[in-house]
Amino acid sequence: MTPRQVHVAVIGAGIAGMQFTRDLTRRGISHTVYERGHEVGGTWRENTYPGLFIDVPVSLYQLSFARKYDWSHAFPRGTEIQEYLVRASHEHDLRRHIRFGVEVLAATWVADHWELELSDGTTEVADAVVSATGFLDKPSMPAIPGMDGFAGLSFHSSNWPAGLDVAGKRIGVVGTGSSGIQLTTSLSSMGSQVTQFVRSPQWVEVITNPPAPRWLKAVGRLLGARVPAVGRLVWKRLLGGPQLDPRLWRSIQWRIQPGPDRVAAQDALREDVLHIRDEDLRARMTPDFEPGCKRIPKSDRYFEAVQQPNVRVAVGAIDRVVPAGLVTADGELHELDVIVYATGYDSHAYMRPMKVTGLRGRTIDEAWADGPYAYRCVSVPDFPNFWVVNGPFAPVANISPTICVVDQSDYVCRLVEYGAEHGVATAPTAEAAERFVAAIDEAMPNTIWAGDCDSWYRAGDRVVLWPWDEATYHAMFVPLGLDDLELVPLPVAVP
Repeated sequence: MTPRQVHVAVIGAGIAGMQFTRDLTRRGISHTVYERGHEVGGTWRENTYPGLFIDVPVSLYQLSFARKYDWSHAFPRGTEIQEYLVRASHEHDLRRHIRFGVEVLAATWVADHWELELSDGTTEVADAVVSATGFLDKPSMPAIPGMDGFAGLSFHSSNWPAGLDVAGKRIGVVGTGSSGIQLTTSLSSMGSQVTQFVRSPQWVEVITNPPAPRWLKAVGRLLGARVPAVGRLVWKRLLGGPQLDPRLWRSIQWRIQPGPDRVAAQDALREDVLHIRDEDLRARMTPDFEPGCKRIPKSDRYFEAVQQPNVRVAVGAIDRVVPAGLVTADGELHELDVIVYATGYDSHAYMRPMKVTGLRGRTIDEAWADGPYAYRCVSVPDFPNFWVVNGPFAPVANISPTICVVDQSDYVCRLVEYGAEHGVATAPTAEAAERFVAAIDEAMPNTIWAGDCDSWYRAGDRVVLWPWDEATYHAMFVPLGLDDLELVPLPVAVP
């Protein structure tokens, strides 16, 4: 059989989309990347708020084909991450495959291919679709009465206005996830009066994040890529010293299995709260749920910041927004000039609101009516040749997303090549997906994320994460697993 000539549509030019376009190119697979923005970078392009930094060690958060060894910090600022991604897109000639300023609004399986409805009013055709939109793409806004009536400036943290001068202003930060903690910390030293509204206190890992020595950056820049052993030593030195508590970073086992390592890790987080000297504030800022149940933000100055005279922490629910500010459940009015909703993202939207329609007219909303799920974290029954990068159950809480995407990209590329050679499109069978989900559910109670807390790791009653270690994750993608797949016949290619 003559191999079919296939074309792949990749949606999104963040880190995942960049990995896919590089791998597809190296394999000679025709493809187009559709990016709604006008630059690569995804969340790093969109987020520009003060104090933004990556809270994953940067040695674990890099493109597999564009290693960098002269970072300014172990946890660099968001601007440095974005500059790195833009530079990589040029140096590795990724941009020639990217259509900037074009959003995919809908994808529909028609007979033997996908039809894409684009924001510019045109329609394109693809044999396969890779949704690389990320799991932190759609900002989540709270539903607080009166939000539209606020007399000052209000916005989601991902929409920070360019040039906003906060000096002398009364700033309200709503939220205690990573963005809320980073914003509160940064604003505390920018001449603002800051009130952080804390519905639920958060366990925060205290780190140190000093600048990398100039000599280390020079060695990394000159030798890191050419001499792998030197590169590893540079990264090790960058993360050396007291920057990370070994009880939290010795291994990921404490997150997935109970035992002494979990006890030690949780003790480390409880000790971090002791950085708050005031006993009353410390009591109000101590969570009532098990350490590790939610994602753990990191900061080098947060607990110091909330003890500054220009920072106030309002613990409890917000009742309503009024023109002058926020009214908390105790009836107190907090007068504000600016409200920043650092309330995160809809982590289970994935590609939505893009409408996806698969076999027999089944939509992704219908498939996920009882909650999102995916076979091998990337594919859904009835959606042939459609893959969701870092989809439901991906190990985004215990393995760096940039590491996760390497295995997913290789797996998808091999499936595309298999389909082209054998004249089929592939999708997991319902039975295979059910077995995969059942295994996840059976293992999840051992994990730290199964605790009693309100976490974005959950979709309803289910924790949508990977409950095993990194080696198990890598091993899953080695075989194609054809016995688990529905092979949808395609028209025979004409020589």
